[in-house]
Amino acid sequence: MRIETKARRGGRQGRTGSRRRIRGERKSPVRRTFFLVVLLLLLLAGYLIWQKKFAYSHEQADLDKYFQVEGKDDYPLILGTEQTKEHGKKYDGHYYIPLKSLHELISRRFYYGEANQLLLFTTPTQIISSTVGGASYTSSNGKGGDLGFPISRLEGDTLYVALDYVKLFVPCVYQAYASPNRICLTTSWEKRQVATVRKDVDLRYRGGVKASILTGMKKGQQVVLLDRMAHWSEVFTEDGFTGYVENNKLRDSKEETPNMPEGLAQTEEYASIHKPYK
Repeated sequence: MRIETKARRGGRQGRTGSRRRIRGERKSPVRRTFFLVVLLLLLLAGYLIWQKKFAYSHEQADLDKYFQVEGKDDYPLILGTEQTKEHGKKYDGHYYIPLKSLHELISRRFYYGEANQLLLFTTPTQIISSTVGGASYTSSNGKGGDLGFPISRLEGDTLYVALDYVKLFVPCVYQAYASPNRICLTTSWEKRQVATVRKDVDLRYRGGVKASILTGMKKGQQVVLLDRMAHWSEVFTEDGFTGYVENNKLRDSKEETPNMPEGLAQTEEYASIHKPYK
């Protein structure tokens, strides 16, 4: 009887141990799943923190706001590498600049004769005149021409002058762009610091990976280097954007004097008047 009792007890103990092992085996996958979930959550949290702090922003800047475009026919004026406060207009496919802006940015030799409605341009040897709203012009030396569109036009109290007329007499070039509207003016070709874009990269509104994107720049594109900081450089693109790019995205920084375009107007300078002093 004792032997049978022990055997029964041993059987019960064996069955109890088996049940414990089974319960342990059941718990192990649960633990592993729990730890995997926690690990994934930690990895996700780490990625989100990294993304927030270090990842590059893909936000596009509002370019109409950046250039301060005020309407579909409004064209902000960029002189050299500087975005000015002046604006031009597009009328019937031609680009015009207010007389006041013309004086500020390009030349003060244009005059508006309000009484006789004439636009005048003066040099040391001649006076060129055109009627406001007219397409032709004449010179005091007997020469003249016809542009085929209004040389100037009066809009309210503002006289606008066609840029294609201005560049007949003043050494300047311009390039108009759309989306967004803007006009890039060049009136001088002085030495400047340039660099080459090392690889395709975004130009940003400010220095930093979280700054919004102004435009994309292509590998091999040349930019004017305005300022170089510890990690970022301020640059100007030929189509009028001023923004920031990382230093390691640029190469071959050097000084360069741009070539003047052929066919530029030549400015007649007034002779200096020297007074004798005792």
